[in-house]
Amino acid sequence: MFADVPATPPDPILGLSAIVKGDERRERIDLTAGVYRDATGSTPPFETVEAATRAVVDDMQDWGYLPIAGHRGYRDRVSRFVLADAYDSVADRSWCVQSPGGTGALAVASAFARRVASGTIWLPAPTWPNHPAIARQGGLDVRTYRYGDETAVWGDAVLEDLAAAGAGDVILVHACCHNPTGNDPDAELWADLAALLRDRGAVVLLDAAYLGLGRGFAADRCAVDVMVAAGVDLLVAVSFSKTMSLYRERVGALVGVAPTAAAAANTLGNVEAVVRPMYSNPPAFGARVAATVLGDPGLRGRWETEVAALQERLAAIRRQVAAGLAARGVDLMPTIEHQAGMFAMTGLDADAVGRLRSQFAIYVLDNGRANLAGLADDAAIDAFCTAVATVTS
Repeated sequence: MFADVPATPPDPILGLSAIVKGDERRERIDLTAGVYRDATGSTPPFETVEAATRAVVDDMQDWGYLPIAGHRGYRDRVSRFVLADAYDSVADRSWCVQSPGGTGALAVASAFARRVASGTIWLPAPTWPNHPAIARQGGLDVRTYRYGDETAVWGDAVLEDLAAAGAGDVILVHACCHNPTGNDPDAELWADLAALLRDRGAVVLLDAAYLGLGRGFAADRCAVDVMVAAGVDLLVAVSFSKTMSLYRERVGALVGVAPTAAAAANTLGNVEAVVRPMYSNPPAFGARVAATVLGDPGLRGRWETEVAALQERLAAIRRQVAAGLAARGVDLMPTIEHQAGMFAMTGLDADAVGRLRSQFAIYVLDNGRANLAGLADDAAIDAFCTAVATVTS
């Protein structure tokens, strides 16, 4: 049988990352996978996470399985972290399941939706390339709604398309730092969207993989706050890969808010029924590290400062790229400094993307998306702006 198995195309992001690693040119710049890098080009640990890791290692007495839903302390602290000021008002009707990264949370949400909802999910166009793959593997019918381009969110189009959503449909929206455009809804659009989806009887799935990296934790929770206040059936997929540099530990969670305590209990039970045959229960170590950071007031405050510094560096890169392109007379990415997060759409066509790779050893995705965190220093930013000016002249 194996001899007849067809070849599959490489992953559009991780497959390209492998090609980048094979490029031996010293000047190469990798702007593909969404990994944060500091000014040295490394992916360093947070100091607070290092401290928490030492504490967890010193206290690792029990190596048995976690419950299906995961580490209890982690789940409680993540719920409080995600829901923030709204937590006390919905504590009795909210729940949290630990997952292997944000991708795992989305996979659990998809399988759960197939089990209890309409079986249809709406994804923004454009979106992270793995979103449709996760949804289809979970057995969902995928529909799309117009979201925007590299310059703006198309608010009227979003509302027009999602007016066709049915009761029980799942609507995936990036909570902040939209991947790939970097453009997020404003407060007015969030409110209009929440009201529409509540009236349609839809389930809102917020992908909050970058919470804190856009405009700070409070501003980036706007979508969560608005959806909770509107009373929609809510799921929030969370990841601590970027915000704690726990990429390899796969630390994520799926948080839910139901209309009643009884509905929350029934929902959690069904989510656990999804998890059990999928991966049985999650890994412990990374979750304990994250729980330690979130639960210790001193570490928590220092960690929030570290995330704020990371967020500011990303904003500074955007400002430098905008200035560098303007100085070279390039009118691509005109709103880049007003966007948020790690990603931006360059607006480069396939030929320009190919020339970036072949002439300058600069790698962006085939669709032109760039991970700005890969611009490690001023020299890299200058090289990127010069290369873009060359391939577009």
